[in-house]
Amino acid sequence: MLKAVLEAVAAEGYQDTRVTDVIVRAGVSRKTFYEQFDEKEECFLAAYDRELTQLTEEVAAAFFGEEGVTRPWADQVRDGVRAFLRYLAERPAAARVCMVDAMGAGSRAIAKREAALRNFTYLIDAGRSEARVEVPARTAVAVLGGANELIAAELLHGSAENVGHLAPDIVYLITVPFLGPKAAIAEREKTRAEIESEAPA
Repeated sequence: MLKAVLEAVAAEGYQDTRVTDVIVRAGVSRKTFYEQFDEKEECFLAAYDRELTQLTEEVAAAFFGEEGVTRPWADQVRDGVRAFLRYLAERPAAARVCMVDAMGAGSRAIAKREAALRNFTYLIDAGRSEARVEVPARTAVAVLGGANELIAAELLHGSAENVGHLAPDIVYLITVPFLGPKAAIAEREKTRAEIESEAPA
């Protein structure tokens, strides 16, 4: 049912999704649905929680890498961004819901989204240790807002499967306030080279 509610919301939007849409996609009875959930919102929030938790764990694992191995912050950013976009590309319905539809799903969903964003701002703010200039306090929030807009536009007007091509620009967007334009351009090119090296021949 958690998978079904994400697919329904991705297809219909949160407001237009009905419990009937969820149970038809899940292949369960209305009785079974209400044995698990009191209402559509509860089912949606459970599914949203699960996706946010998995996404956060995968990005954090990529960002921090192997335990005990210290890496430059920019390397961590490249790996974290690529893990984030890979997760979205592999789960189109979850991508659409997490990055677009959750904003229209009520105050509880918005609160969960904001909490998840705070987790990611900590990873970006780690760049202060390598910053070459004084960086304003809300830089990480602003950077994430820009990255989210790029991703949401691709999901709305392109496809989840193609979000990976945004990685070089998002890496640039994240690193430029901390490392400066020249170093950020170098990180963007490293990211592009990594993607090209992994492309099928």
